[in-house]
Amino acid sequence: MHVDVVATVNELMQEDILHKTVIVIDTLRATSSMIIGVAQGAEEIIPVETIGQAKCLYAQYPTYLLAGERNSKKIPGFHLGNSPAEWLSAPLKGQRIIFTTTNGTRAILKSAKADQILIGSLLNGQCCAKQAISYQADITILCAGTRNQFAIEDGLTAGYLIEQLFHMTEGLTISDLGWALYHAYLASRHRLSEIIRLGQAGQRLIQLGCHEDLIICCQLDKYPVVARFKPPSVIGAAAGES
Repeated sequence: MHVDVVATVNELMQEDILHKTVIVIDTLRATSSMIIGVAQGAEEIIPVETIGQAKCLYAQYPTYLLAGERNSKKIPGFHLGNSPAEWLSAPLKGQRIIFTTTNGTRAILKSAKADQILIGSLLNGQCCAKQAISYQADITILCAGTRNQFAIEDGLTAGYLIEQLFHMTEGLTISDLGWALYHAYLASRHRLSEIIRLGQAGQRLIQLGCHEDLIICCQLDKYPVVARFKPPSVIGAAAGES
């Protein structure tokens, strides 16, 4: 089994996804919010690329919730932003959520032709890695990035996933970027939140007063859930469920 890492959504190529399992990471904050959403009992989360698409879908399904952000800020008129802290306090059990973000939902949709698509974060890394191995296919870890650049929090999450994959299977081969991120995670694991808050996205969240989101997103394996994108929806299951 081979593991590759793609540094940003803009770098994703067709050969990175065809016949592969893709793990999409947008640690600050889209995939973390989605993991919390499924852990809180959301029925489905529908990722869309644009605000217009979200509003159009909501017009067809007005009982759904609208959630999303642009440039890290909640979209006016939406029920929820892209804040894990906000999602934690919202009554999401049984809800269907239409979700659009600057990078994370775009990364999910761009991966749609992969055999399997998993939603990964620090919050569910162990369960995500275990599920990925169960598919017995090569794995591409897609880092969404921030503002068209590599994001340190996504890279460290990729490194954590690779560490978990090493623990769970033999004969793993890793791309050069994967090796670099694996060792970056090992060097950083005892001060993850400190390092992540120094990154571009972390600094922006602090400036916006979203420090609680940073703390939440940096928790390791807080939620033992698997989240999968089965177009058109992200759905959740407890670890080990097929």
